[in-house]
Amino acid sequence: MKIIAGLLCFFYFLLPGQIPEAAEIGPIKGLVQRLDLRKYKWEKVRRGDSILKDDRIRTGRNSRAELVFKNKIYLRASANSEINVRSLFGDTKEQDLDVNLIRGTLWTSALRKLKKKSRVKIRTPVAVMAVKGTQFNTVLQSVTEQLEVIVVEGRIEVLPPSKME
Repeated sequence: MKIIAGLLCFFYFLLPGQIPEAAEIGPIKGLVQRLDLRKYKWEKVRRGDSILKDDRIRTGRNSRAELVFKNKIYLRASANSEINVRSLFGDTKEQDLDVNLIRGTLWTSALRKLKKKSRVKIRTPVAVMAVKGTQFNTVLQSVTEQLEVIVVEGRIEVLPPSKME
């Protein structure tokens, strides 16, 4: 009976659309770490490592990391940055990619057309940016809670955090 239950679970997770699309660590420079919530310990990541829902990633001094999503969305965290991947495409009804920028600088590229209900959201304590087909840079000074958003191409919507729930 345990074997049948195990096989059913195995096949359930192999069906398309059943598990969230994970991100993968792309090119990195310097010290890049992920918070292991089981041990509550920061561990070094390498290029090709999977990033899943609720992972926290941080970059050290003179470091940077790129997260590559299967749908051609790229996030690049600069030195001394920290992000939390709140949700991935496919793990919510809205099909959103939802990322908290806790501190530092995050460059976002979402040039590929997304599904109708899909959105990319970058959250900070002072604002939430919602995008569909654009490139922009977000710089959060966490001590002063100053936010700078530079749009390279396309448009973004910036709202207070309470308006984007």
